[in-house]
Formats: sequence, structure tokens, C-alpha cells
Amino acid sequence: MRATISATLTEEAYKVYKEWSRERKASDEISRAMTESFARENLLEAITAQRNIYRARSGMFIRLHEEIDARIYQDLETIQRQIRRILDKHPILGDEQKTLEEF
Repeated sequence: MRATISATLTEEAYKVYKEWSRERKASDEISRAMTESFARENLLEAITAQRNIYRARSGMFIRLHEEIDARIYQDLETIQRQIRRILDKHPILGDEQKTLEEF
């Protein structure tokens, strides 16, 4: 479906539009630019969400490592329980995979 839009362009964008108009490809290029920009924004959101998940998970593992070094957790069963707690809260390929699928 094609649609006609009305937009106010910046001076820089208008220069690009004039160039595209001379080559009779302005409509196609504007459509492509809009869809690519939208896709980039969605990808950036997904990458930011993934980064935040990785930071949270790695922070929890770093903290666990420090607590093991400080001998807060000494027995294997307690350490395994803490690792399971971290992975339950931030499963590997859980939310990260979801953000990519949503993209």
C-alpha cells in the first residue's frame, strides 16, 4: 500500500530530497530511510536490553565470587544454590533471546 505524506524537512534533509528527486527515486528512498531508521531504533533497544541483562548477571556473579573469596559461602551446596538463584533470575539466552526475537 502506498501513502502520501506531508513533512517539513530540515535544510540538510531537503538537499538530499532534491538530489533524490532529480533521479526520480525520492519516494522509494524516503520509504527505505524511514523503515531502516525504525529497524535501527528497535535493534538499539534490543541491544541495550541485552547489555543491561548481561551487566546484571555478571554483577551478581562478581559479587558471588567476592563472597566466596571472603568465605561467606564455603560449602558447595550453598554456592550451587546461589548460582541457581542467579541463573533463575537471569537465565542464559532467556531475555536476551526474547529481545532479538522481538526485534
